[in-house]
Amino acid sequence: TWVIQSNNAPGPGVNATPFWNNGINGENQIIGILDGGINVAHDFFEDAVDNTVRPDHRKVIGERKITGGAYTNRPHGTHVSGTAVGDDRQNPGTNNNRGIAWAARMTFGYNRDITNGTVSLLQYLQDAHNDGARIHSNSWGYDDVYVYDQDTVDADLFSWRNEDSLVVFAEPNTDNTAPFNLSVGSPDHAKNVLSVAAAGQSPNQNNFCSGVAGPTVDGRRKPEILAPGCNIVSADNNNGNNTRTTTGTSMATPAVSAVGALLRQYYEEGWYPTGTEQTSHGFTPSGSLLKASLLNGTVDMNINAGYPSNTQEGWGRLLGDNVAFFQGDAGNTRVWDVRHASGLNNGDSNTHNVFVSTNGQPLKVTLVWADPPGTVGSNTAANIVVNDLDLVVTSPDGTQTYVGNNFNVAASQSINNAAGPTDTLNNVEMVLVPAPMVGNWNITVNGPVVNPVAPHPAQGYAVVATADFPEATVPTGDQNMLVVRVEFNDASLGAAPSQPNVQNQINDAKTYFDRVAYGGLTINETFHTDVISLSQAPSAYKPPNGHPLVEIFEEILPAISAELDGGNADPTDDIDRLLIVTNDPSFSDDIDGSWATIGSSTVSLIAGWTKPISISVHDASESQPKFNHGIANQLGMVDLYAYPGVDFGGIARGSNWTNMAKPFAGQNVLVWNKTLAQWIAKAGPNITYIARPPVAAPVNQTIGLSFQADDDNRTKAILIGFTPGVANAANERSYFLIEARNAGDGTGTPLPDDALPETGVIVYRVDEDRPSGEGPVRLQNANVAVADLTDAAMGVGETMTNIEGSGLDITVQAATNPLDAFDVQIGYAPPATDNDVQITKGDTIDGTFRSYMSPDIWVDSMQNGGFDEDGGGSPDPNSEDQAI
Repeated sequence: TWVIQSNNAPGPGVNATPFWNNGINGENQIIGILDGGINVAHDFFEDAVDNTVRPDHRKVIGERKITGGAYTNRPHGTHVSGTAVGDDRQNPGTNNNRGIAWAARMTFGYNRDITNGTVSLLQYLQDAHNDGARIHSNSWGYDDVYVYDQDTVDADLFSWRNEDSLVVFAEPNTDNTAPFNLSVGSPDHAKNVLSVAAAGQSPNQNNFCSGVAGPTVDGRRKPEILAPGCNIVSADNNNGNNTRTTTGTSMATPAVSAVGALLRQYYEEGWYPTGTEQTSHGFTPSGSLLKASLLNGTVDMNINAGYPSNTQEGWGRLLGDNVAFFQGDAGNTRVWDVRHASGLNNGDSNTHNVFVSTNGQPLKVTLVWADPPGTVGSNTAANIVVNDLDLVVTSPDGTQTYVGNNFNVAASQSINNAAGPTDTLNNVEMVLVPAPMVGNWNITVNGPVVNPVAPHPAQGYAVVATADFPEATVPTGDQNMLVVRVEFNDASLGAAPSQPNVQNQINDAKTYFDRVAYGGLTINETFHTDVISLSQAPSAYKPPNGHPLVEIFEEILPAISAELDGGNADPTDDIDRLLIVTNDPSFSDDIDGSWATIGSSTVSLIAGWTKPISISVHDASESQPKFNHGIANQLGMVDLYAYPGVDFGGIARGSNWTNMAKPFAGQNVLVWNKTLAQWIAKAGPNITYIARPPVAAPVNQTIGLSFQADDDNRTKAILIGFTPGVANAANERSYFLIEARNAGDGTGTPLPDDALPETGVIVYRVDEDRPSGEGPVRLQNANVAVADLTDAAMGVGETMTNIEGSGLDITVQAATNPLDAFDVQIGYAPPATDNDVQITKGDTIDGTFRSYMSPDIWVDSMQNGGFDEDGGGSPDPNSEDQAI
């Protein structure tokens, strides 16, 4: 495990397993495994409560087997599955031989159903996808099938259709030479799959272990990646927790798949780009982005980043920490994930930008795209390769231009030659510059050949770049912000807002953010003294003519650049945030909100500006909540009130910048930026945790609760867990949190919570797996008869019952201990559920359902319980959470 995560041997002070050490173990990830069988009764998979394969099984949520008789190769499939997700139920999370994504789950399919023609590979991949799998691990194939056969077509078709999935296949273990003197078989030679060979296990991880030599019959580079596959210890075929040791590419493949699941969790939980968990930064990566990330993290077998000279090694051995940036790492990562809907048409190009701070780390850029399937039965590139994209990387001074896959193999680096040649065969392209020039590098993706194939006429892609880049800002600590007032070239609009008026809005915003971040965030504003006159009317800066986050910034940059960089070479006093206030009182009315970058999305493509900057553009007459909302999104905070999705700017240049929209009518208000980590950091051991109890053992408990603002060691919060089997607060992701707030004591002494509408007990509903805009924090309203939340706090004698169908009752009582503010009586009896599902059209804006809004899906799961379709019931959208 440590070899594939960091290659740092465990020892005192050594961060050998950086994913695990940061709590990334595969939580909320599902891997689809196709193999020869599985023993679900092995301790690595068994559910001691009910070992029936089912959606809420501890490990195996689905199983497909059509062919009669016993599994033909259960030992193989059990071993493979253990490497991916195995976790000893008797020693959870601690067994030395646990899987690499040991907290993930799996859905299983019998590969013989495919090889004997009973069912197609496409169908079984889709079935696993329907079970929730987005990584698909396959340690099987046809060693002697070299043409582009139907299974290969299926693998490419599935990956192209399902952009959020990555399919991984093992290479053969033998080097057959007929009929084309090649060895890469089917389906592992599919364009879009990640093809895996095996390296040795420690201490021989720099040795080749097993696999075959490429290229494919049409000349493409396969295999692509190695992982340890020799002498791998994992689950044996018997019950209990015994293990066995075996060797082959089959053992390396689930290891690569598991790291893919860890990376997917890394992106979904918002670890990118700051290296710390920022829930609002989370996004769902495409399969192409996961493949590009895994390949970007490879090293040549001599441990240097490079281009392996032999065709058995592909792009090298996987080292996950090379691409997953965590705080304190020497290098950083930047990614661009472009789906087909926003992809390149024939002849298009997109340019992305990175700023290299030092040449102490190599600049490595990886481009991957999911190509449409070729013609079945083909053995030539003309009938297999459909679209051709090209990667071009250009240095800050323009003297160096590197074309993807044009390598000096002996020097293990890219060749500086703008003329190429370009690669017309592979849908993976790389550039490697060992000691990059400091400054602004351009990464261009060209689309010289893009054939429109329904339903995706454009070609999506993913780019991953690693080097020593500036570290991304996080929404805590001091936030230095430059405030600039601008006037459009339109005499009818009048003058820009006065500095005192804007200062008043900023003062209100500062008070608000200080309160909601518990003093963990401070805005330090500086005004550009003069109003800047823009050259155009407002419409010139909006799509389809332009994008305000880019165009306005470009125009005002000469006047403010010295202020942004502090006027000196010291980076510590640079300003990372820009707030622009226009003289147009309706500049953003057409988008129902403020133009703003969101969290990790920052402007970094402007000529003359060499590092990312966050920007928000505001109307002259914005309300205070709207003003705060734009700043909140710039800061990367969880959205502080609901908006109906994100709407892209309409032009390629602005496609990375989202704009805000107005709140839904009647939706629960989203509240203060909080994540579980911040709560624990704030209250620590003063949080009382109540785990979800079994149905037959409800909780009845009274707990004394002190005010959040009080400086004492009393209980500061109560955390009520939703998730079955979770035993500590740090691992909860869906829960209620209860705390007491003091809006004032009548003495006139300022208190941190003076601005709150009332004193009392506050109840939050938290779901950290919901994306920004749909959660994750909502304030429960103690008095639903009053439309607003001014009376949301609970006073003595007030009760909330069966909150959101959870079985949770809360009653506030007078404190029995004078050191506490209140006593809180907890009654928690979670309902038994039947996993019913209901789907409705979803939320609307003024009665209109928009194309970018998803339907609402309720699942009567153990997390939210409460309705029975069979009994004539249905979920109440005002009191029960949608699963989606």
